[in-house]
Amino acid sequence: CALPISTMRTPAISARTVPVTGRVDPSKVTHLNRILRWGMQGDDIKNLQQRLKNLRFDPGPVDGKFGTGTQMAIWAFQGLVQGLNNLAQSDTVDDKLWQAMQANVEVLPRRADKAGERHFEIYLPVQAAVLFDNNVPVLLTHISSGSNEKWCDWVKRDTDDHGMPVSPPIVRYECGRSKTPGGVFTFYRRSLGTRYGPLGGMYNPVYFNYSIAVHGANKVPKKPASHGCVRIPEWIANYFPTDRKSTR
Repeated sequence: CALPISTMRTPAISARTVPVTGRVDPSKVTHLNRILRWGMQGDDIKNLQQRLKNLRFDPGPVDGKFGTGTQMAIWAFQGLVQGLNNLAQSDTVDDKLWQAMQANVEVLPRRADKAGERHFEIYLPVQAAVLFDNNVPVLLTHISSGSNEKWCDWVKRDTDDHGMPVSPPIVRYECGRSKTPGGVFTFYRRSLGTRYGPLGGMYNPVYFNYSIAVHGANKVPKKPASHGCVRIPEWIANYFPTDRKSTR
């Protein structure tokens, strides 16, 4: 998993008239008859989920049920395409937002790589990230990074400071600051299952800076909330850092 990872403090987001996955036929553009929100069901939500999939977001199953996955993909769209920080992102989809989702847009990398290379960019102000393959976005996702708060707690470690397994696990009281570092890093290890480090439990962690990793979590809130790692939805962690096409 030796992939370069770019963690950016400020996002570089470009919306152009070039589509991500294909031009939208104007005759097929639709309007919403209601504001879509958590807990709703229906064909309009299924259409929303499919559009997010087409744009390379991953809301989970296209089942017509507005749940956690749909919510996080909507936040990521607003951050990456509309440039809204996490505090400004809406929890609902009205017709204006739906029209924006049907437009032809493309998210461009802040740091373009050489042809054939792959990298992951994290945009902390909008709490979102993009996996680029040959400078083309193949996965766009919501994330939750470090809250920048001080913490002290009893922690269980079954990995060392480099993410390597240790046995038996170590339990001790530790303190630190919940900060996600900025910079350019390289993924050097991916571990399957749940691992425990000084920053807590991590599902399928992909380490990039000592014990700091991109990892799956069952809670990926709109705001920065981790101890310093980068949380992503658990179902995305099942295939990250590859993309869905190569894992199906």
